Amino acid sequence: MKRIAIVDFDGTICDHMFPAAGEPKEGVADALRTLQAKGYEIHILSCRTSEDVTKHPIDRLEQVRFMERYLIEHNIPFDVVLNKYKPVADIYIDDRGVVFRDNWKEIVEQL
Repeated sequence: MKRIAIVDFDGTICDHMFPAAGEPKEGVADALRTLQAKGYEIHILSCRTSEDVTKHPIDRLEQVRFMERYLIEHNIPFDVVLNKYKPVADIYIDDRGVVFRDNWKEIVEQL
């Protein structure tokens, strides 16, 4: 069974420029190809599919299609772009993530 890596789009795959998308982050395509070679399915997830973030009505499917076009245009490998909130995965890669390892005191101090 393949493992799943959930990868954030804005700020992790490319620079933040919503509603557009900035340049791809250095090394992202090679890193995702390596993860695929190690048996991971690459699932792209983004808050750009959430009205809570954009503060106005959005077409979620259009945002998904936008990300798919961007990834293909920049030759960035992926298996699927998700149109939902946080699914179960083996790993999450996100520019705003905080690693939890029973270290609440450290996390509070970092923030």
